[in-house]
Amino acid sequence: MLQMNYVFDGVLKQYGLTKAWVILLEEDHYVSPDFLHVMRLIVNNKLEYCAECQVISLGLYLKRYNNFAENLDRLGIHPWFSSKHNMGMAINSSTWALIKNCTKVLSTKCLPTRLRVIVVKAPRVLHVGDCGVHTHRCAARELFENVADSLFPEKMKVVERMTRTMKPSKENGGWGDTRDHELCLNNSHVPDLAAYDFYLRSSAGALNNNNSIASRNVSHSVIVRL
Repeated sequence: MLQMNYVFDGVLKQYGLTKAWVILLEEDHYVSPDFLHVMRLIVNNKLEYCAECQVISLGLYLKRYNNFAENLDRLGIHPWFSSKHNMGMAINSSTWALIKNCTKVLSTKCLPTRLRVIVVKAPRVLHVGDCGVHTHRCAARELFENVADSLFPEKMKVVERMTRTMKPSKENGGWGDTRDHELCLNNSHVPDLAAYDFYLRSSAGALNNNNSIASRNVSHSVIVRL
């Protein structure tokens, strides 16, 4: 929650990137060479694929990879489910606003309708634990190398639309602790970043003072426009 608040309510607003999509990746995710290309195709054609979808998922937990090659240009439209569509998940500011407004409820009951997701049938983001480390039914690099000639499709097509919603999972681990709920709420506030912005302060001539702490200890996120 803290990272999401910082990106959406801090960085994106600060630099006017209100239409940007943010892809969530973890250190044990392996991405395909064309994952940004596929993301652009989906974003640019979202009105055709699923205008009402609020989430894009570039990852999917597959049990078998037998049909991986033939699914490279195929999409599915699903009700979003956290444990199924959380890998390579992308959202924009509109979706973030829906989620943030639910921080006090901490329940899917807050949303008027369940989130819907555009998901790639052949995942462009793989969890290395499921594909090569903990299990050996596939190897991430070899998987993409074997289909290299079919990557970077010219267009994608929706081949399935699911409406059935999975049963909500039980609260996991510490999330059943109300102290974690309070921490989540506390992290839903982001201070005004303008006072700490290296570039804005520089343009205003505020960096002439070499002893300025802000000029020496500021880190920035990099946002890529799609």
